[in-house]
Amino acid sequence: MDVEGSVSLYTKDAIVNGNGRDIVEGADNIRANFVGYYNSSESINHSAEVIAAYEFGDKAFAYGKWKVDRTSKDGVRTTREGHWSTHNVKVDGKWKMAIDHTNNLYSDDK
Repeated sequence: MDVEGSVSLYTKDAIVNGNGRDIVEGADNIRANFVGYYNSSESINHSAEVIAAYEFGDKAFAYGKWKVDRTSKDGVRTTREGHWSTHNVKVDGKWKMAIDHTNNLYSDDK
């Protein structure tokens, strides 16, 4: 639950589009999103698997599967899983996400 570590994975103008929720644009809004999520969580166990990645010079696309087991501060445990895709660019020699898209395999009502 490292906010700055999480934000460092994104470009300054990145777009996060996840799970049918409102799009989050820009590092400041992405940071605020992580702060809210982490502050409401007791624990988060996140795993991701890369299915494929393709590099084109200083740009790359990747996609895979993710799973999150989370316990909220009020003790509610949830498990979500789905697929992700990213458009990545090199910034100062490091890969950063410019677009981060995720979807759930199941609705949030499950």
